[in-house]
Amino acid sequence: MPLFDYKAIAASGELMEGQMEARDADAVIQQLRKQGHLPVNATAAPRRGFHPRLFGRRGGVRLQDLALAMRELVMLLAAGQTLEKSLHLLAGTSAPETLRPTLAIALERLRGGATLADALEEAGGFPPLTLALIRAGEAGGALETVLAKLADLLERSVRLRESLLSALIYPAVLVTVAVASVVLLLAAVVPQFAPLFANAPHELPFVTRLVLAASTVLRNWGTVGLAAALALLLGLPPIVRRMGLEVWRDRQLLRLPGVGDLVVMAITARLCRILGVLLKSGVALPAALGLVRAVAGNHEFATLVDAMQNGVKEGHGLAGSLPANSPLPPLVIQLLRVGEHSGHLEDTLIHLADIYDAKVEQSLKRLLAVIEPACVLALSAVIGGIVISILLAVVSINDLAF
Repeated sequence: MPLFDYKAIAASGELMEGQMEARDADAVIQQLRKQGHLPVNATAAPRRGFHPRLFGRRGGVRLQDLALAMRELVMLLAAGQTLEKSLHLLAGTSAPETLRPTLAIALERLRGGATLADALEEAGGFPPLTLALIRAGEAGGALETVLAKLADLLERSVRLRESLLSALIYPAVLVTVAVASVVLLLAAVVPQFAPLFANAPHELPFVTRLVLAASTVLRNWGTVGLAAALALLLGLPPIVRRMGLEVWRDRQLLRLPGVGDLVVMAITARLCRILGVLLKSGVALPAALGLVRAVAGNHEFATLVDAMQNGVKEGHGLAGSLPANSPLPPLVIQLLRVGEHSGHLEDTLIHLADIYDAKVEQSLKRLLAVIEPACVLALSAVIGGIVISILLAVVSINDLAF
């Protein structure tokens, strides 16, 4: 969704600024009012800097680059370098090349007397989550500790994404080979037999006629079909946004058999881990929930976070603020109550994140273990069916000849 810069007056009377993803500026204003703030303005953010989905940017700086830069900053500070010297080294040659211009601007702001969080914010739009963690670390005098947590969180996100991509390589290759094999058979091999069957003295078997029809359609309309599929693939997301179907799409995604449970567990793990890290870093719970909402990635969960934020402000606590139709698993709700009653909510959230990260990894392994043989069987069945359909027709013609 589009990103908007906003200014608002908080309940305490302080002027607050930030960024928020929303359908339009009116949605930003409505969300600010729900949070108890008085909106001043909301304008479309310039398309530069980092995208606040999590820690990375959509088309520029990679998540790996940002994780590496934060880890190097932690190592430099631990080695006794000053913050100014550390940032100077990063902006010079240490940081990934894509980050150096932004860090150079931040260095100038830091030398001008700004804090690290303010310097990064002025440099070009680092995500609010990263800025909030750094600002909390500076306010609490534990910048190195918070930066280490931030680096750990970034690196964990990188590892999860890379492990998922690695696991999907083999099924993707299988599907590609399957599609290419079927297209080759229908476009090049089957047409060679068409003249042989054209003057058949009797009707061909049904499967043979089906394969011949599929070959004809592919040769005559294959290019048009491919163009239509690409147009649909590229045009569907903007159509969904324009028609306001994103909420419906996210709701249906959570209800898909098998996939929905996996999505719920993945989002639950991400929200619990980020919220736990924010609380451990000294960010107040209402503010932490506001930041977590930006990385929910699903409208159902974003609505859930809103309900928790409003409930916390009214004194109901996290578990007491959950609606009856909450998508959270029962274990999460139960442990949230335990964590709140025991006063160890941050540790409970991190523990929940570990549990559901492990469940996601295990579920993915099981799913891929089913997908791989299923792809092989499907490929064998389709290619075998095409070959058998041709052989049946040839055998039937030969029988008539005798």
